[in-house]
Amino acid sequence: MYFYTKNELPVRLALFWISSNACSILASFIAFGVLHMRGVAGKAGWRWLFLVEGLITLIVGLITFFKMPPSPTQTKTWFRPKGWFTEREEIIAVNRILRDDPSKGDMHNREGLTVKRLWTAVLDYDLWPLYMAFNTFQTNLLTIPSSVAGIITMFIITLVSELLNDRTWVASSENIWALPFLVAIYTQSDNPNQWLFFWNEN
Repeated sequence: MYFYTKNELPVRLALFWISSNACSILASFIAFGVLHMRGVAGKAGWRWLFLVEGLITLIVGLITFFKMPPSPTQTKTWFRPKGWFTEREEIIAVNRILRDDPSKGDMHNREGLTVKRLWTAVLDYDLWPLYMAFNTFQTNLLTIPSSVAGIITMFIITLVSELLNDRTWVASSENIWALPFLVAIYTQSDNPNQWLFFWNEN
C-alpha cells in the first residue's frame, strides 16, 4: 500500500485477492487428498491436514515476513544490509506517495491482531449451518466454486474500475448480486435447503 499511488493500487490489490482465492482452491484440493490419509501411521486425517497445511503456512509466513518490508524507507535489515533503494530513490518513492495521498503520512491505519478480534471470529455463527450441513470432504470441495467466482468477479470489477476511473460506486455495486439470496433467506421455509446457506455464505 505504501509503495503505490491510488491509480497503481487497484490492479495490484486485485491480483493479491485473486491469489488468495487461488490459494483457497489449491488448499481445498490439498485438504481433500490429505484427509484421505486417515489411518496412515495410526493418525486421523484431520491431524495430517493440520500438519501439512500448517507447515505450508509456516514456511510461506516466514518467507513473507522476511521478504515484505513495511515501507520504501524500511527495506534495510540485518539480512538485507543494502536494502532495495538508494536514499534518493527512497525520497522519490515517499514523495510520490504523499503527493498522491497525504493521509498515508500518519501511518495510523496499522492495527495489530488482538485476542478480542480472534474471539469475534470464533463467534461468527453465520458459518455454523454450512459446517453442520455437509461432511468434511464436501465442505472442503464446496469452497472451490466461490473462490473461482471470486477470481472472475475481482478481475471484472478491477477492469470496470480502471475503465471508469471510479472506486466507490464500482466497489459498492458488487454487493447487488447478493440481494436475491438475502430475499431467499428472509422468505425461507422452516426447513430450508442446505444449499441456500452455502450459496449465501459464498
